[in-house]
Amino acid sequence: MLKIEWLGHSSFKLIYNNYQIVIDPFGDNVIPGLKGVHESAHVVYCSHEHKDHNARENVELLPMMDNPFKMSVIDSYHDQSMGNQRGTNKILILQNSELKCVHLGDIGCVPTVDEMRRLMRPDVLFVPIGGHYTLNKEEIVLLIKKVFPKVIIPMHYRTESFGPQVIGTLSDFLDLMDNEVVYYHTSSMEYNTNLPSHIAVLEPKNSL
Repeated sequence: MLKIEWLGHSSFKLIYNNYQIVIDPFGDNVIPGLKGVHESAHVVYCSHEHKDHNARENVELLPMMDNPFKMSVIDSYHDQSMGNQRGTNKILILQNSELKCVHLGDIGCVPTVDEMRRLMRPDVLFVPIGGHYTLNKEEIVLLIKKVFPKVIIPMHYRTESFGPQVIGTLSDFLDLMDNEVVYYHTSSMEYNTNLPSHIAVLEPKNSL
């Protein structure tokens, strides 16, 4: 069983067999409508070094445990011009014999054929849907349809209460998708292999 908690923006806390992972923590006064991430975890992963993704210092490291996942990285870019505008981005792949989770970070370029092959068929895909700083919604939808994720978790978007105003909304993205949508009305969900395929809409834990 994998517990997934959306802290807000692109930040998640994953708990698997008591092992805790935080991805892309952000600081206080960085994301409109969200308080900064202050968590504890065994390990912290950051997709890139922008302040809305790299507040490692806000995560208290727990005593070392063996990581139940193999973590691999696909080096990509934060824009369509090989990083000249916004720098680099790391796609994070967490995998073991039971699960494969892919966090796309702030992906701004279309993955190559070989990279797509590595992304194929994740159990959980954490995907930025707001555009502007990342692939636009049409490009993101095409990527999703090519890699066949089981559960899609949207991130990096805005609502009336949180998120940068220049990025798009959840409904902008959902209008282009025909997958079942499940609104959890809470910040967390539990993934197991019996879940049907769907888009999982969570509420950010760190709402102001």
